[in-house]
Amino acid sequence: MAAWRSKQGTTFGDIKIIIEPVEGLGFPAIRNEVEGVGLVTIEMAVKGILLDVTTSKLDHSKALVTKASARLR
Repeated sequence: MAAWRSKQGTTFGDIKIIIEPVEGLGFPAIRNEVEGVGLVTIEMAVKGILLDVTTSKLDHSKALVTKASARLR
């Protein structure tokens, strides 16, 4: 999933996007963060649906995406 998102580009002008895999969530997931902005998005593919959750901290995004994905199972 990280390779797929990286192919879409990791820079837009002066803006750099950090894309890294996230393990342990039960589905393929990545961390997607715009450097220096302070927002962290977890993107996860659940049963053919792309689920995105954005908060100010990685652990908060992980907790919310886990709850949201449980509703889709």
